[in-house]
Amino acid sequence: MIPDAITDGLLFWRSSPYRGSARSAMGPHAKAISLSAFAVVDEWLERLVDSGNFPNVREIVLVGHSAGGQLVQRYAMVGKYQHEKIQFRYVVSAPSSYAYPSAERYNVSENSFLIPTPKGGTKPAD
Repeated sequence: MIPDAITDGLLFWRSSPYRGSARSAMGPHAKAISLSAFAVVDEWLERLVDSGNFPNVREIVLVGHSAGGQLVQRYAMVGKYQHEKIQFRYVVSAPSSYAYPSAERYNVSENSFLIPTPKGGTKPAD
């Protein structure tokens, strides 16, 4: 981070490496504030749609690569912004990890979903 490049009122994420859902800080002196990246996306979408500048928008596609892919994937799971007339699609590219919505994990050798156990084994998923 270049300290002189962070101006008053500019949000930035100081966790390194950034993984897509950390809390932000506000420059130039890194004052901590309680605002997640997800809340920023919610607000951005609301302002974009409610501005009236794009009255014919029927679909919004959020795209992310690497850490941005992690952000998009997790936002697709927990993001709060919805609009009755707009369809949302999420495109995730090359995240270093994927969020799992359940305890089940695919096991290639068993060709089925299993649930990891605390001792390193697995049990069949229901």
